[in-house]
Amino acid sequence: MKKIYSFFIATLFTSVLVAQSPQQFSYQAVIRSATNEIIKNKSVGMKISILQGSENGKAVYTETHKPTANENGLVSVAIGGGVIVSGIFESIEWSKGPYFIKSETDTKGGTNYELTITSQLLSVPFALYAGNGVSTEGAQGQVLTYCEGKSVWTKGGVCPARVASFDCQGVFVDGTLMSGLPVSYSKFDSLIPFKLNYSGGNQGSYDSQMISSLGVKGLKAKLMAGKITDGNGSLIFEITGTPQTSGTATFPISLFGQSCSVSVKVKDLPTNIAASSMIYDIDGNQYKTVKIGSQQWMAQNLKTTKYNDGTLIDYSTNPTFKPGWGTTDTIGYWYYINDDASKNNLYGKLYDGYVINQKVISNKNVCPSGWHVPTESDWTTLIDYLGGASYAGCLLKESGTISWSSPNIATNTSLFTALPGGWLNDRGSYYDGAGFWSASVPSIILINNGSSITSTYTYSFPKKVAASVRCIKD
Repeated sequence: MKKIYSFFIATLFTSVLVAQSPQQFSYQAVIRSATNEIIKNKSVGMKISILQGSENGKAVYTETHKPTANENGLVSVAIGGGVIVSGIFESIEWSKGPYFIKSETDTKGGTNYELTITSQLLSVPFALYAGNGVSTEGAQGQVLTYCEGKSVWTKGGVCPARVASFDCQGVFVDGTLMSGLPVSYSKFDSLIPFKLNYSGGNQGSYDSQMISSLGVKGLKAKLMAGKITDGNGSLIFEITGTPQTSGTATFPISLFGQSCSVSVKVKDLPTNIAASSMIYDIDGNQYKTVKIGSQQWMAQNLKTTKYNDGTLIDYSTNPTFKPGWGTTDTIGYWYYINDDASKNNLYGKLYDGYVINQKVISNKNVCPSGWHVPTESDWTTLIDYLGGASYAGCLLKESGTISWSSPNIATNTSLFTALPGGWLNDRGSYYDGAGFWSASVPSIILINNGSSITSTYTYSFPKKVAASVRCIKD
């Protein structure tokens, strides 16, 4: 007994079917002997039948072929173009499926067929279906596909996506939305994603979807075209737009035979923000201040050359050289940004961590009397008030492109007016963006100078790093 190994039988029409004139389609197989050796460069006999209804159904069409296997054992025949045994190929009513293809092979080239293989034809092209004169709603390029007991016109023979259920309770929205601000203000990639898990997927395909929000208007959830996995999987939606109000935005999702409602909270913009009185440091430099929620902050970077008791802070043009570096009693240094004194008025100075740490070592405070370098807790209170770490940078950064790179995603709603004063690493290299010391040395709050970077970060650094200082009222 010899055997035949066929390619793509289960998905014949979606993978290798080619409509021709007259109506035909391609069928390929690899011929092997009983010892699994490929039969090369030899004619074989084949009988092809189209069965209706089941694997044992009635043959509505039968033809024979005598192809030659190539050096790889591959044979190709055009079904509809062989020697007709029975039936009329062009008269097959493809809508009355399912249909099956039965292939019988004689490896010696005759009609003593040694092996029979039967597989379902999962799809039929529009050209074949329409060619027999039967009315159709399909279009050229589509295939009539047998899906879940029904014939459906599809693209490429892939059944439409279906799932058994959605997990509406397990949705996590990766980002924060605030009333009146575009979604693009809140994330690196100008969108907020959420993931909707499903079970019972059928591997079907789907087109892109756009779902408008209810409740809070102005948002859309976009699902890119794709294919459902077999069994369990997830769909990634991307929220875009501008929420018109605060509240709950609801996305009614009705896809793949199931429905689900995903809710997203939209926060109010902070309203307890107001410019406050001016203050002065010991050098006589004047600073704007702003009340943000329960806190009062300087609205400009510190410029002083002294602690508030009058003790000088050393100035250094060489940030990699510090006498007594690494000891707790080092007094500390300040620097001009890029050693450029012209930047002092706008961006202030950069102070190393030893300056900040003098509050702990000798009770020396670099901030004006009645003010202090903010702790991490102070920063957390501010960032949380402004919508969280992923959103706060947008409301903290100075708007426009005078100081920040273009285009600058920022509103400065907080009036904090964060500037890209940058910071120095422990090797003296300068980095762009905004870096602000926390009194919880060695910790710095960073906002990178990217066009859509609005998130804030907290990083730990050695005290030999230098960054800007924003003071907060005691």
